[in-house]
Amino acid sequence: MRADESSIPATNDSVLERVARCLREVCVSPKLRGAVARANSVVAGCLKNRDSNPSLHIYPVRFANGTEAWVYKCHSCGEADSLADLIAADTGMSKRRAGAIIREYIGTGIQVCSIAPSRQRS
Repeated sequence: MRADESSIPATNDSVLERVARCLREVCVSPKLRGAVARANSVVAGCLKNRDSNPSLHIYPVRFANGTEAWVYKCHSCGEADSLADLIAADTGMSKRRAGAIIREYIGTGIQVCSIAPSRQRS
């Protein structure tokens, strides 16, 4: 099911659960559609490798100016970028549209930037 404004029900789920639901409902790849919320991140299979255990972690990072961005990192192959880039790469939609869909699921306080996660922690 593709996300649109009318298909996303109001929910009391945690932000991590909403991110996992976004991946399950929007993405094409079975690896991403298997996303689950864990303690501090969302875990899914990486699109770039064939690991038997999901090694792709999606998590928020907070910048010094108070803004927050959602990023991913594969702990198997090292691939890392923004959540919007991940969804755009999987679905073929624009990064801008992917960012809009993410905001529909988790709220408006998300940045849609492409900065390596190792440089974003503050």
